Amino acid sequence: MMKRLKHEWQTLSKRLQTVNLALFLDYDGTLTPIVRHPRLAKLSNQHRQILRRLNRCPHIWMAIVSGRELKEVKRFVRIPSMTYAGNHGFQVSGPGLHLVHPQAKKSARLFQKLLPALRAELKTISGLWVENKQLTLSIHYRQVRARDVARAKQTLQKILKPFLRQRRLKMTEGKKVWELRPPVTWHKGEAVKWLLRQKQSKSKRPWLPIFIGDDVTDEDAFKAVKGHGIGVKVVYNLKRKPVRSQASYGVASVREVFWFLQVLQQLRG
Repeated sequence: MMKRLKHEWQTLSKRLQTVNLALFLDYDGTLTPIVRHPRLAKLSNQHRQILRRLNRCPHIWMAIVSGRELKEVKRFVRIPSMTYAGNHGFQVSGPGLHLVHPQAKKSARLFQKLLPALRAELKTISGLWVENKQLTLSIHYRQVRARDVARAKQTLQKILKPFLRQRRLKMTEGKKVWELRPPVTWHKGEAVKWLLRQKQSKSKRPWLPIFIGDDVTDEDAFKAVKGHGIGVKVVYNLKRKPVRSQASYGVASVREVFWFLQVLQQLRG
């Protein structure tokens, strides 16, 4: 059962006091609140400074792991010395690190061919829009009327049916978004494991992973760190909402995420 992080901090802080920490952070819904359009999810200067200070702490290594396109999440966070994984981990960039998943390069051609057809077929559904993230595609329906969501999904599945049947792509779902990804077992969890291996290969001491996220797509990362690390899920209305998750701890808001990051910085700074 997921525990409230604030209530467990006194015990947890003892575990985190002296170990190397690999801190992985989702962006949307974790570092910024969920908003009606992704372009509005701006990181405040105050929160950016908290991330900067934590990033300078000895024995703490930080990475943003987001579903956004790599160049976009880097532009929103604007801390060059951090590591970034975009497109659910299909792209990685950071000091001494670079990855573009080989299958993502192959699938990118298919997604770019599909893009005009998707936009043409879905344009009649008010509020729906297709985001081109080069290596993946996202179909956002947060602003679609509830009565039109089922029709939108049926239209999308009809277009994708031959490609799904031939296993040329994967369709997954997040918060008010359908994601089209390359047809491989690669996600935020695999990206976190890959990043940990890179970091561990250059260090004699082990790194304890912490992943903080809010979405269904973050469950893979919670599972990846479970047992040897710490998963923290952002759950709005946490007090009233029982949640099934691979995460061990819960926080109730973006504000509570930054409370944790600040007390962690005070503990290790």
